[in-house]
Amino acid sequence: MIRRLVTALITAAIALAPASAFAQKALCDEACLTDLANRYMDAVVKHDPKGLPWADRVGYAENGVKLRIGEGSWVTIDARGKAPVVVADPENGHVIWIGSVNDHGQPGFYAMDMKVEGRRIAAVNAVIRRQQGRPPFGDPVAFAHDAKFGAKLGRDGGTPANVMGALVEGFFNSQAASDGNVLTTIGEGCRLIENGVPMAGNLPATAGGDAACDTALKRGLFQEYEAVRRQIVAVDGVRGVVAAIGYRDLPGASTSFMASDGTAYAAEAKYPRSVAFVTLFKIEGGKIARIETVANEVPYLMPFPWTE
Repeated sequence: MIRRLVTALITAAIALAPASAFAQKALCDEACLTDLANRYMDAVVKHDPKGLPWADRVGYAENGVKLRIGEGSWVTIDARGKAPVVVADPENGHVIWIGSVNDHGQPGFYAMDMKVEGRRIAAVNAVIRRQQGRPPFGDPVAFAHDAKFGAKLGRDGGTPANVMGALVEGFFNSQAASDGNVLTTIGEGCRLIENGVPMAGNLPATAGGDAACDTALKRGLFQEYEAVRRQIVAVDGVRGVVAAIGYRDLPGASTSFMASDGTAYAAEAKYPRSVAFVTLFKIEGGKIARIETVANEVPYLMPFPWTE
């Protein structure tokens, strides 16, 4: 009898588990996720993680390196920008915060992907770009994120989540192939912005048109990339924003490359390295309309700090 009762209880628990897990996952809505991200950044500025709701086990990394909460930028960051872009995905339990910070008064670009489980912070993966290092690096104080990232789409302006994801994957696939083919749909006026700088491939753009999102793809200017490893971590269907994190791998094997238009270019990467990134894509009318990235150089083939 006891064995039958235990078996019945186990069966009931298994049957209820998916619904319970779903309820817990859905517990933190957009407002909750946004609040957690901003509270987290405020705690970093105060150098005090104690008041935040942490999960029983927490993963934390900066620029690909696993650290303990309270180390690294928790010690040095003393201010944060007041106008970040926040992308919340309640269904996936992720929220992205992208903006600026100060390390002892020195401005830098900051982006983080936070995983939330049942209103508690389970993981944070931050990419921090400070002034020291290779281009590109703009002015974190003067740079203003495109207002369209925060704008809600009209009733007929939304794009299904799976289509938005496919557009982003198509962009990354085009980058990785860099053969002149554009495997996604890009809207007129879209520009590549990285660390506050308009980009033409792997280098800052010398002219406004060079920073168009499709120009570098058509010209094959990403040939230095060996691979673009990435994960789509958040999709905001209300605002039409997709957030992705990952690494671009540059082996540095060649000192030059031939673009698709037949022009020879000197390679920017003189040694093996990877670039950690957090990228936001604005989707409007089924097309990529804006791309903004925070990126920082890391050791070659740096692994993801953890997997989902």
